[in-house]
Amino acid sequence: MVVRLCLYRYPFQWLLTFALVGSMVACGGSDSKPDTPRGTGVAGSTRPSGNGACGLVMQGEVDELFGTSVGAGTAESLDGGNIEICMWPAGEDPALLLQISPASDDIRDAVDLGDGFRVADVAGMSGPAAAALEQADGDPLVAVIAMTAGEHTITVSPIGLGVLEGTPAFETLKTIVDKIASRL
Repeated sequence: MVVRLCLYRYPFQWLLTFALVGSMVACGGSDSKPDTPRGTGVAGSTRPSGNGACGLVMQGEVDELFGTSVGAGTAESLDGGNIEICMWPAGEDPALLLQISPASDDIRDAVDLGDGFRVADVAGMSGPAAAALEQADGDPLVAVIAMTAGEHTITVSPIGLGVLEGTPAFETLKTIVDKIASRL
């Protein structure tokens, strides 16, 4: 899904795609031990989940979305620093991908993945937001959610997490994106 976004809508970002695929193949699992049970909001919830773009997300926010502790994210900077990415956990599936890039002229274009996906506006966010939804067994599966925040576009892809539109997990994803925007 993210691959389609980069290759079809933003061909100059092909480097991002290959960097992500390379890191997913080359990196092994995390040796980190869970530091907080799901939903407790204690230990680790208020510390940044790594450096670079990963520092815009608190560890507890990521752990809540996964339902378990996944450790710090892995950050990369691409296109001369114009694009910052972070992935949790590196080299594993499911994963969460965050991309911070220059603002898109139209947020709907930022999430348009082409055939097989429906673009929908996302209400209740602090800025213009849209999501690419894929039909999975009749339910709208969230492939990408993006929001404009000042001079930036925040794009988050819950890869393999099974986030469905209108569920508590989708609301958690929206909250994470809003919090990232407030931290930029």
